[in-house]
Amino acid sequence: MKPESQSTLPAPRRESGSALLIILALIGIGAAFLLVSALMSNPQIGRDKITAAALAQAKDALIGYAVTYRDKGHPDDVFGYLPCPDVNNDGAADTNQGGTNCAGKDIPVVGRLPWKTLGLPPLRDSHGECLWYAVSGTFKAVAGGNLTDFMNWDTLGQFAIQDAGGTLIAGATNHNRPVAVIFSPGPSLNTQNRPPSSGQECSGDTNNTVAAYLDVGNAFTIPAATPVMLTAGTYGNTTINDRLLWISPDEIFKRIKQRNDFKLPALPVNPNGDVNNLLTSVAACLNAQTTLPEPKTIDFSSTTMPLAETSGLTVGGIVAGRVPQNYVNTNCSTATATETLAWRTAWNGWWNNSTTYTGKNFYTNWQDNLLYAKCSSGQCLTVNGSPCAAVLIFSGERDATASPAQNRATAANKNIWSNYLEGNSLGLFNSGAPTTISSVPTTFSIVNVNTAATADIVVCINSASPSPPSPIVGGTPITLNATTITAACSGVCAGSGINTGVTTLTLAGPPALTITATGGTIGRNQGGASTDAIGVYQGGGAGNTALQAGETLSFRLTGNTAQKFGITLYGFSAGEQALLTFKNSGTTLATYTATTATAANINPGSVFDEVVVQAVGTSAFWVQTVKFCDAATSC
Repeated sequence: MKPESQSTLPAPRRESGSALLIILALIGIGAAFLLVSALMSNPQIGRDKITAAALAQAKDALIGYAVTYRDKGHPDDVFGYLPCPDVNNDGAADTNQGGTNCAGKDIPVVGRLPWKTLGLPPLRDSHGECLWYAVSGTFKAVAGGNLTDFMNWDTLGQFAIQDAGGTLIAGATNHNRPVAVIFSPGPSLNTQNRPPSSGQECSGDTNNTVAAYLDVGNAFTIPAATPVMLTAGTYGNTTINDRLLWISPDEIFKRIKQRNDFKLPALPVNPNGDVNNLLTSVAACLNAQTTLPEPKTIDFSSTTMPLAETSGLTVGGIVAGRVPQNYVNTNCSTATATETLAWRTAWNGWWNNSTTYTGKNFYTNWQDNLLYAKCSSGQCLTVNGSPCAAVLIFSGERDATASPAQNRATAANKNIWSNYLEGNSLGLFNSGAPTTISSVPTTFSIVNVNTAATADIVVCINSASPSPPSPIVGGTPITLNATTITAACSGVCAGSGINTGVTTLTLAGPPALTITATGGTIGRNQGGASTDAIGVYQGGGAGNTALQAGETLSFRLTGNTAQKFGITLYGFSAGEQALLTFKNSGTTLATYTATTATAANINPGSVFDEVVVQAVGTSAFWVQTVKFCDAATSC
């Protein structure tokens, strides 16, 4: 017998756990019974889900069509266009609608969802009716020169949506107007007569009488004005039971701006980014000119292309506006032997390709986002440390969070600089100051789908009368040794030791070359077997003159451009890497990773005037020689 002090409570009963499971099971059965009962008592819930799923599938397919439009046999067009509706009940997009020409410029149209064109089955709502669809004239894909003038992220939709009570639920502002609307027609109402199919997948004949399916104003013809007011009804409403789902401009361009061939930097290999190719090509053309064109004010209320132009606005020491519309095509449509070295690689590969003319058409559609300011004389501007005779600015997306919000909806809005620019670039266009713009991006990029791309991209145009930079002919190695560095140091360096004490040195050449260090001062290597090399010095002895992580050496030509590059590195061990970044007028063109001490004949694919060298990871080395060459010379 156990002592009383050791008596215990009764052991837990297993039955209590089993009882809990039984109770939970009963609760689950009861909940399922209630759900089934609700569905049986209100079958509309199930119908709503069927309709919602069909509408959502159609919306996703339409956005996919717009985002891949150029891939679908339209290599010379921009992204964003949506198909015309199906107007004869064969499932395919058509170009006319019962006498109303779908090819009419900027005219919204309605018809059946072109399910075949979208690669879909004939999607139906819960009442078995095929879906219908309306598209803004500004977004519809039509032939015959009737595409809208400017297809870009500022293009307006032409619809507004209200509920059955007349409350506006979409399209309250110009930039939020839907560009397309998908309809579930539901069961017929009142006098709607829907004949059975005559061999088609969907009910009705080939005449496609819209009013037999869509209610009240949803069955519109050619509208007198836009936006067209459409009404979202509900099943059971005896006046309007059309269910609606719509697409906004932002939903399309949110996807377009994630395409690599829209956003990537301009590289010598595909895919190239349209925006950066636009900047590279226009800037290269301008830089090839002896005299830069005068900026223009474009009249966006004009009804024919090219739009009417007047002189740009003079503010301070600059003239502000946009690039004359036909200037680039007229002055840079062909390349002379000299100009070939300056810009033809980028030009013929994208802009002036005789098969597609992708760049030319991209410029036509996006030119309202491309601004241009030119000095009244000389190089009065500085961008990120580079002297410029003009600047080319890609304004980026409209900033809806600004106060006031940027608005580009009207012709007048498009010539108000604050609707496109911010910060110093806005100040430059408004007052001609500041003339020094620092820490601005020179290439366009988007990190993720939720990132707004509102930053102004500023490219320096360094042409100044009487002539632009000339291409290098041949190529001579520039040895970075005691002789060249000491000559450049005369009167400016701290002494003849390992530390020059300066971050910038200019070698007279030819070619003239400016060396700039970041992360420290320019350091001479005076240890080991050779003194013919430089790095970046941060103090602490000879070993610390090497170029290491967090430091860079820039080698920038003055008055010249090159097409190939060679470099020799000292103290470069196996496994180390050197990253070379090629630029022209401050704009990044391409990168190259060197894995050996000597790298030769590096061709970034277009002309350049600067190479930035930096160590990768734990690498540490010195730069011994650099060589800038033309296309024909071994470098």
